[in-house]
Formats: sequence, structure tokens, C-alpha cells
Amino acid sequence: MKTLILSVWHNWAKSPKWAIDKWASANNTNEATETNLIINWLITKGIPWVKLIKVPLGLSLVDRIAWINKRFPKELEPFAFELHLDAWPITARGASVWFLDWNAYTKWEGGQFLQKYTEITWEPSRHVNPDTAGRWGRLWFVRDTKCASLLVELWFVTNTQDLKAIRLKAIDWIIEWVKNMNIK
Repeated sequence: MKTLILSVWHNWAKSPKWAIDKWASANNTNEATETNLIINWLITKGIPWVKLIKVPLGLSLVDRIAWINKRFPKELEPFAFELHLDAWPITARGASVWFLDWNAYTKWEGGQFLQKYTEITWEPSRHVNPDTAGRWGRLWFVRDTKCASLLVELWFVTNTQDLKAIRLKAIDWIIEWVKNMNIK
């Protein structure tokens, strides 16, 4: 049976004020609400032969990584998937995937995800990127989680077209991708 760990970055409870992404709100919703809805829908819908595990809400980044690493200390097993939405500029569209820069497996899985995701949702690809290419020089979730992981920016919450068109398509595609993943 495959195991997929689902994580939401924008957790409300313990995130310091400086960590809240104020641009991740638009169209009467926000990134935290939308990504949490997607994870809850995935868990409710279920995926045959896949155990879905949701990281508890309210954990800081460091605590989320520690929570995952404590339960799943092996590299590559299972697979951790952190969902994000982008929010700026207002006219921007597309999805992107971030992988551990030296890990060919996560790069390949990220490429598979993004290729099919953009075909199904009609979202433009904003590329599969190594974690070192971001503005911070590293993405802690991707870099410090012991098991294989991806950080995925699904769409721009500021773009009304994206918000309406992708909500359910994103869930259906995530389910299809996970069914075909090469994870245990």
C-alpha cells in the first residue's frame, strides 16, 4: 500500500505574524482555506490502495517537518506532499512544483505531476524547480523532510478563472497521479 502525507503550509494557530502570507488571500478565500479543503476532500474521497495521512493543522514549519520525520524516518518512504497556492500578481496563472535539488526521484515525480496536471486543468506550467532556485535559497519542507517530498503551487488564488476552474480538477488529478506513483 502506498502512503501519502498531506501537509498545508498556512496553518493558523502557531504561525508567527511574520510568516502569514498576506498576499495569499483573494476572491473571498485564502490559501489556508483552499489547501485544507483540497486535503479534506482527498481524504473523504479516498484513493484505492493509498493510505492518506494529514499533518495536523496548527503546526509551525519546523513542527510539521519534525512530525513527519518522527513517524516516517526512512528516506523515500512514504511521500510527503505540501500544497500551496500562489497569489501575486493578480493576472498570473499556472502551477509549479519544487523538488529537492539533488533528488532525481522527486524531480521525476514532480515532472510527472506537473505535466499531467497542466494537461487536465489547462493551467500553464510554471516549471519543475529545484528547492535551491527559490527566493529563500532552499525550501525547508523539501530539504529537511526525510522522506521524499514535493512542494506544489497548484494555482493563483488571486485569479478568479483559476479558482473556479481548478478546485475539483486539482483533486481529481492528484488522485490519478498518486495511483500511478512509484511509492510504497
